[in-house]
Amino acid sequence: VGIYTSVTLPTLTLIGEHAENYVLSQSSGEVELAGPVTIQKIPAPAVESPTATTITYGQTLSESVLTNGWSWVDGSIVANPSGVYEAEITVDDSYYDYSGVEGYNPDTHKIVRNVEVMVVKADLTITAKSYSIKVGEELPNFEYEVTGLVNGDESPVDVTVSCEANNSDIAGTYNIIVSSTSSDLYEINYVPGTLEITKKVQTVTAENVMLTYGDTEEKIIVTTDGNGAISYAVEVADEDVISVAEDGTIITHRVGEATVRITAAETSAYEEVEKVIKVYVGEKTVYIQSVEAADRVY
Repeated sequence: VGIYTSVTLPTLTLIGEHAENYVLSQSSGEVELAGPVTIQKIPAPAVESPTATTITYGQTLSESVLTNGWSWVDGSIVANPSGVYEAEITVDDSYYDYSGVEGYNPDTHKIVRNVEVMVVKADLTITAKSYSIKVGEELPNFEYEVTGLVNGDESPVDVTVSCEANNSDIAGTYNIIVSSTSSDLYEINYVPGTLEITKKVQTVTAENVMLTYGDTEEKIIVTTDGNGAISYAVEVADEDVISVAEDGTIITHRVGEATVRITAAETSAYEEVEKVIKVYVGEKTVYIQSVEAADRVY
């Protein structure tokens, strides 16, 4: 007890986390010693959770941008619609106390929180195949193609294919329609196909005709597998040689050669078809019978 003019103060040492970042100085005068000295961290600032930009199904999380400096824990994940995924941010916990902050991990010095990602449907196109057949042929097995699948998906919907034609009796062009069940992952677009039913080609058989001038019984013989009505037309330049009746009978006008165009008319199942033949009209032989006549003087 007493007053001392010269006192050697003990050495004061700071202890506690991050004490090495501070220097303790002493000033003259009375000194009150108390220890140990503990340095408290500053309360952490508020940490705002991030928001994510919208992506399309099939894209990875890395294609969705996060706000406020956050990043995805695993950006390689292919996001599903309305999915929730982990995002992280590294914090400076040297001077700030994050112990009460949601998602803080002191071992990794990171905050991890769940973030909802808006994922819109990917476009999927279902296209009906097109076909062409002849009248009377069997209808094909209608098929379709699917394009736009992502992420290794198989077709996520049940597809139905229908056609406006129930048989191939009548020629024409008919729509092939595709439809399907709905999908949570894909926005489905439908492309119709067509079934074209065309008429068959008739086969017309007819031979060139040779006859003699004056013949009246000669006909052009025509057969067809399509039952199309048969008509005849003599080339204009040859109309002075022959003419042809509706039943194919040839009427000769003079000796010569004529071109005849035969037409088998269109039917419900067969196309119109033409065939060209030649008709040759030869000279008719005239026989003169000999007679005896007495000498006469006129």
